[in-house]
Amino acid sequence: MPGKISFYVAGDEASIRMINHLEELVRKLGDRVKISFSSYVGMTVNRLKVRIPSLLSGEGELEIDVNVVADEYLDYIKARMGLQEIPAAQIGEEVMYGERAEEVAEELTNLLNEENITIEDLARRLTQREPKPVRSPPPQKPVQEPGEYRGLYGATLKEILQKLDKLLQEGKITREKYERMKRRYKELFQ
Repeated sequence: MPGKISFYVAGDEASIRMINHLEELVRKLGDRVKISFSSYVGMTVNRLKVRIPSLLSGEGELEIDVNVVADEYLDYIKARMGLQEIPAAQIGEEVMYGERAEEVAEELTNLLNEENITIEDLARRLTQREPKPVRSPPPQKPVQEPGEYRGLYGATLKEILQKLDKLLQEGKITREKYERMKRRYKELFQ
C-alpha cells in the first residue's frame, strides 16, 4: 500500500497543471491536511500529510511530497533522483513522467475528494491502473508568469521570506546574502 507519493515539478506547463490539481486538493481537504516544507540545493519539498479513513486502523495517513525543482538545477536533480524527466510522479517503485504524472495528480485529487474513500481503496486504485503506452514528451517551455504558485506555494514562500527577514534582523546573514537568497527563492516559486 503506498504511504507516500512523490511529485517532481518545475516551471513547465505540465508541472503547473499538476500543481493546480494539488492546490485544489489542499483547498478541498481543509483541516485533513498538514503542510510542511524543507529546502535543499535546487529544490524545495512541500510535504502534505493527509488523514484518510482506514478499514484496518480507523485512520491512515498518506504523505504527498511535492518537490519543486529550480530550472537551473533540473539536470542535477534528475540525475540525483534517478529521473528521466520532470515532471514526474512516483508511487512506490513506479515512476511516471509527463502526461502520465499529470494524470496521477488529477486522479489523486479526484479520489481524495470522494466521500467514502479509505486508504485501502486509494492504494488499490492508484496501484492497479492500466499502464498506458509511453510516448516521447513534447518539448517543454518554461513559464515565466509571476505569481503562478500562489496558494500552497505562496504560503511556503511567505514563510521562507519571513525566516530570511528574521536572520537579517538578527545579523546572522549579510544584506548581500539576504538579497541573493530572497531572489533565488522568488525565482524558484515563479
